[in-house]
Amino acid sequence: MEEPEGYSKEYKAGFKFRGLADSSIFLDENHKRMTLNYRNAYLRLSNYYMIEKR
Repeated sequence: MEEPEGYSKEYKAGFKFRGLADSSIFLDENHKRMTLNYRNAYLRLSNYYMIEKR
């Protein structure tokens, strides 16, 4: 698999959202819950902007 532009093997704090829709990649329970929490946070943020920006 070829790495996307900007990929680095140097440590950088954070999480890359890659391969979340790829069922062949193993995600443990912590990663599954984390992605659900991020999804929920983005949905809440989008709802806030929809309500506040009317």
